Amino acid sequence: MKLVDYGAADVLATLEKLKENPSEKIECETVEFKESLDAKKLPEVICSFANHLGGVVIIGVRDGARLSGSRRVDQLVGHDDVDKDDLEKTIRGQIQSHVDFRVESVRFESKNYIAIFVLKSFDGLATTASGKVYTRKGRDSVPMTSDEIERAVKSSQNYDWSADSLARMDLSALDEGDVERALSEYVAIRGWEKVPSKDKL
Repeated sequence: MKLVDYGAADVLATLEKLKENPSEKIECETVEFKESLDAKKLPEVICSFANHLGGVVIIGVRDGARLSGSRRVDQLVGHDDVDKDDLEKTIRGQIQSHVDFRVESVRFESKNYIAIFVLKSFDGLATTASGKVYTRKGRDSVPMTSDEIERAVKSSQNYDWSADSLARMDLSALDEGDVERALSEYVAIRGWEKVPSKDKL
């Protein structure tokens, strides 16, 4: 199982692919396109990503199957910028559990797109405000069956956290004092007399 942590560069690469390929060939279990902002449907998609592998919703992409001509670039319609804080607040109000997601504006070839980046949830299943639990099956967000919910809960209880990679984080976010204390504790546990240089750790 490969978890995803998309960023703006991934969105730009995906939008570039849409110039040559139909959206339905690129949309997958970790990428969802929307032409416009539909706040009622977003919680289902966001919960499905959180309950699966994580993913990104890119708003401003027309469904390739609805194009009248063969110009794939016409899928790239863009979207007006939105107040990211308001959108996040609206979405969080429609989700019962904590889901780690962020909203960003991404510029591509003079058009704006809205990207909603969602990380996989390990704190339990993500549910909509109506109590529905969704997952991804191919390109679709679908309600989970009771058997799938039971399996997901059991697998999260047995998850090997030591094998999980950390989400991308700027090192400046770490508190230097905490890092020094952790290093001192590590040195004491190992029984070393002095702290080795950082390149030897």
